[in-house]
Amino acid sequence: ADQHFLVVTCDDGLSSQIDNARAAAERIEKETGSPCPVEFFVLTKLENSPDPVEEMPDETLSYFDGNEGKHANLGQLKTIARAGIHKIRNHTVNHATLPNLTIDARNGEVEDGEKKVLAIYRSVKAKTPRKKVFAYPRGAYAGQIDYILSHYDMAVSTEAKEVHFISDMGHIGREGKS
Repeated sequence: ADQHFLVVTCDDGLSSQIDNARAAAERIEKETGSPCPVEFFVLTKLENSPDPVEEMPDETLSYFDGNEGKHANLGQLKTIARAGIHKIRNHTVNHATLPNLTIDARNGEVEDGEKKVLAIYRSVKAKTPRKKVFAYPRGAYAGQIDYILSHYDMAVSTEAKEVHFISDMGHIGREGKS
């Protein structure tokens, strides 16, 4: 029998998304009896701070230009990591449109973002997610960066796509199903 599952995804780590998605997931679980995990794809530009995540105050905001003050603070992200029900995922450092960047800049956006996500988990001594998942900023699938994401288990874009084979997992649409 086919097995279906629902995962709610939220882009950019806005503070309101965290509050609303967690509440919605709790309602879905109460109604269905099944957990409804939320994947929060967050930006890891933490107020341009050079400090390690472990040394930053919980009030430190993640943001990208034009949305200052709307994003989750580090304390909210740590709470998600500590609870272990929902996941914090990499959405790059600066929300850059990856196909428009040089190879080195693309690599930096992805790798530096992942390092910060892992640092958030380490800062609260929480278990890191077993699977590595990435969301393309602005949904801009960049086939030319597949090699950068080769150690990820899945990457999602905003393009709807049905997935049948594991080889498709590098570019699953947000409305995709497996």
